[in-house]
Amino acid sequence: NQSYSSLATILTAEIVRRISGISIQEFVRKEIASPLGLASTGLGSQGFDSARIVRCTLPDYQQGTDFGWNSRYWQEFGSPTGGLFSTPTEYAVLCAMMLNGGSHEGVRILSPASARMMTTNRLDDMPDMPEPLRRTKPWGLGWRLNHLGLADSWGDLLDRQVFGHTGSSGNVVWMNPATQGFCIIFSNYLRSRAPWRLVHLSNIIASAFACWFGMNDIASAKASFSEQAVIFERKHNWVMCWLYTGTFGSFIGYSAGFPLLAKTQFPAIDALPFVF
Repeated sequence: NQSYSSLATILTAEIVRRISGISIQEFVRKEIASPLGLASTGLGSQGFDSARIVRCTLPDYQQGTDFGWNSRYWQEFGSPTGGLFSTPTEYAVLCAMMLNGGSHEGVRILSPASARMMTTNRLDDMPDMPEPLRRTKPWGLGWRLNHLGLADSWGDLLDRQVFGHTGSSGNVVWMNPATQGFCIIFSNYLRSRAPWRLVHLSNIIASAFACWFGMNDIASAKASFSEQAVIFERKHNWVMCWLYTGTFGSFIGYSAGFPLLAKTQFPAIDALPFVF
């Protein structure tokens, strides 16, 4: 039986501790965060301003306990399986480092060979791995590759060379070697309650990349302002403008009024999962 497990990450952290002689939290700070100038990134919240830490939506089994994701114990513990604190700006540096083969602005964190092993399918190294699993659910060392066509895919526009990870607390990060682009979505809503929500957001970002890099088929279509100004003489253009302005205003009103209506009429129901 093959399934996702955090035990391998915990074991790796212990190996790092024994070889280096320091905790995995201190190792991350000394060998990764500090060389890259990441002052707000680290395993555990110790030393960070608590006012900047976003609270998570807790799963049912953590409700009413003192070890949930929002507890001081868990935040300061710095688990290697889900205790990383960072900001989108600083995490972007980590993404750029991975896309650059383990280095960023002259600072090398990983050897090119290590970066390659982390971002290519290591299931190919396991001869007893079932072929359907090897082909459809590829994993590198630590990073997951895109599971194209499956429910946990990051989007239909991304191929299997895209690597990243998805967090149970509502985060998704992926990096695309083909475009050298990356996506960072940090949210605080449980992924298990609406897993497709992150996929939809990821698809939107992937579409933006596709448009930016692929929409070059109309490069030869050019017109001066005087040539385009002919539209102002066409009455149908003005009619459509008024219709568009009116309907767009209605959409804005509905988008503001409907959530308020749902909240006032059904206060006991969280409507957010139905929206996203």
